[in-house]
Amino acid sequence: RVAALFSVRVSQARVALWPERGGRAFKTIVNTFGVIRGSQFPDEMVIVGGHRDAWGPGAADNVSGGVSILEAAEAWGAALKAGHRPLRTIVFATWDAEEWGLVGSTEWVELMRDTLSANAVAYLNQDVAASGRAFGGGGTASLAAFLRDATHGIRQPGDTGSIYRDWAQRTVTTQRPLPPVGDLGGGSDFAGFYNMLGLPSIEFGFGGPGGVYHSAYDSYTWMERFGDPGYLSHVAAGQLSSVILSRLANAAVVPLDHGM
Repeated sequence: RVAALFSVRVSQARVALWPERGGRAFKTIVNTFGVIRGSQFPDEMVIVGGHRDAWGPGAADNVSGGVSILEAAEAWGAALKAGHRPLRTIVFATWDAEEWGLVGSTEWVELMRDTLSANAVAYLNQDVAASGRAFGGGGTASLAAFLRDATHGIRQPGDTGSIYRDWAQRTVTTQRPLPPVGDLGGGSDFAGFYNMLGLPSIEFGFGGPGGVYHSAYDSYTWMERFGDPGYLSHVAAGQLSSVILSRLANAAVVPLDHGM
């Protein structure tokens, strides 16, 4: 009788899997683009991109990256309406089917190979731009000093100092005098630009403890409560994206520093 009082009814879940073959196995994917044409060097392109697809809700991976791109696009749209056109062309891209193997961005890079090789100045990738408060970045060695410099002018989320100050306090040691800018490696949409064409590329984001990667828990609720309460890191990511695009698009000489 006691056991009956504490008995638990167990529900059963059934999961069915089936393959799709032939024509049904092919899916249509869509990349999207917004373009602001440059005033003096219209053929030279600065590109920012991130993927729209996700495993699950994708609040961090990669709604946060998409938000950063859209925030930068909105800022540049306002600047354009006020009469401030960049010297170089800026391309705002969102890629489809990244989670299936970088398909959307790779197809576009292959299609545009000759144009990109001749005219692309740099590519900024936005993948998991905000899932915490700890800033980090990676990229081409020639853009490491540029990325560090850009973080001086943006406020650290939840603090009064700069992103750079917080980044340096967490990472600088006697053996490492500057905040680290790592290698991009692989696994995101910079691969076509960086690994295939050798174009200068960078990526950054605000990270944290995580634990929800590629799961159903990468949700609005998790982001609001744990990942980025108040969406302060989202704001900072959008601001930093805007600054990076502005400096790359308007510099008389592209700020590449091979001394790191």
